[in-house]
Amino acid sequence: MNYIKTGVHDGFLIFLNPKFNKEFMFQWLEMYRPSWQKYGQPGSQVNLNSELVKNQAVSFPDIPEQNQISLFAEKIDNLITLHQRKLEKLEELKKGLLQQMFV
Repeated sequence: MNYIKTGVHDGFLIFLNPKFNKEFMFQWLEMYRPSWQKYGQPGSQVNLNSELVKNQAVSFPDIPEQNQISLFAEKIDNLITLHQRKLEKLEELKKGLLQQMFV
């Protein structure tokens, strides 16, 4: 997410003066990433043709519910990140212990 009001690249999606929770929209867009990715043009960054997504319907709950959903999704993302870090540390520990066992 970017809080700059302008964009230069066609790979950006810009909402001017949004009437929704930005984190809610980010999570909603992330949900569709796998299905849209298959339509993207090959290259270093997948760019979608606007014709593919411009008619995509978005269901918006009211703002308080968007806020709650956003908070919940952020907490889950943070929890996943913490567990990923823990996993990386445990994998390093395992690697070190195996090296010591099999000198």
